[in-house]
Amino acid sequence: MPNYIRNARTPFTLRGGETIYSILDIQLQDGLTLYVFPGSLSPNDIWVKYRKNSSRIRTPKHIHWAVNLLIKKFLNRELTNSLLGVFQLCWDDVQGLPDRDADSIVGSLSIAQNQEHLRQFAPLNDLGFFKIDFLLHLMELLMLQEKTNNPNAYMFKDVLDGLLNSSDLYKIISAVTHTGR
Repeated sequence: MPNYIRNARTPFTLRGGETIYSILDIQLQDGLTLYVFPGSLSPNDIWVKYRKNSSRIRTPKHIHWAVNLLIKKFLNRELTNSLLGVFQLCWDDVQGLPDRDADSIVGSLSIAQNQEHLRQFAPLNDLGFFKIDFLLHLMELLMLQEKTNNPNAYMFKDVLDGLLNSSDLYKIISAVTHTGR
């Protein structure tokens, strides 16, 4: 079970030298921790980062989780497609954050806290780099981030659709690396 540390205040120094502090730290298995920092794109924007053990704090790029899901799909197509279906349903239901309070964020993590999902998708834990608890939390946090900043956003959904329905690797990679320009 993850450990939700509200108002942990883990520091992160931005390029300009300013330090920001986490709103929420989520400690997961295998030494992985997800951090939720205040973002700057909208009043309730969040910025998701992660770290394994004592490595540096990193921003998870869409390409990171997409490649991981492609590996899982290559090795267990049926179960990975089922997981992608759960993400699609979550995308349709997720609403933007009403505020950046740690309790609001934790309360919005419905699929990540679903123990049945952890059991159902456990066989995927040994495929690829990321475990299911990390992916469930990461994906839902990224959905919350995108929907908070733009309720009409679609990039995340396009990537999910591509992973689920396309066998064209180049199309998937193009969707994942799209910069919005």
